[in-house]
Amino acid sequence: MSIYTKKQIVDLKCEDGIWLNFQKNTWLFFIKDKVWQPEEIQGVQHNDVTVTFIQKGISDAFLLEVYDCIEVSDLPFCIKEADEDVLQSLHTGDGYQYEIVLLNESNEVCALRDGAFTKEDSILLKKKLSDRMKEDFKVEDAEASYAKLSQKYEPYELEEFAVFAKRN
Repeated sequence: MSIYTKKQIVDLKCEDGIWLNFQKNTWLFFIKDKVWQPEEIQGVQHNDVTVTFIQKGISDAFLLEVYDCIEVSDLPFCIKEADEDVLQSLHTGDGYQYEIVLLNESNEVCALRDGAFTKEDSILLKKKLSDRMKEDFKVEDAEASYAKLSQKYEPYELEEFAVFAKRN
């Protein structure tokens, strides 16, 4: 079940780009651009999608790719700056969902694509994030680590550090 609907105006103050959010046990991948072409909208709705979770050192990220539409994009994530919704989700038996949301310059939803992580991938993600929460480092350390990682690797090269990949 989608959190957003097509043509909905999303109340967010944001610039063009890609970012990650979490709501109602769903990882939200927002992608904002001034204008979306019809073939890009069709691509997000129908082409193969791959969502990958990676870990390297103290760096965690999701990678998102929509075949023949959106190149592999990296979305770093630090559990130590997660909100209560994410932290509570680590202790439930519920599987995670995901939703890709294309926004135009007016924050209007132009396209949606939703899916679910497998039960095994959800359990693994919760374990990895719970374990990461117990590690002794600061948010700033994770940010600096990811900055170095992103200087060394292109987003598609980060796939070698995959914990899991969900193809849909």
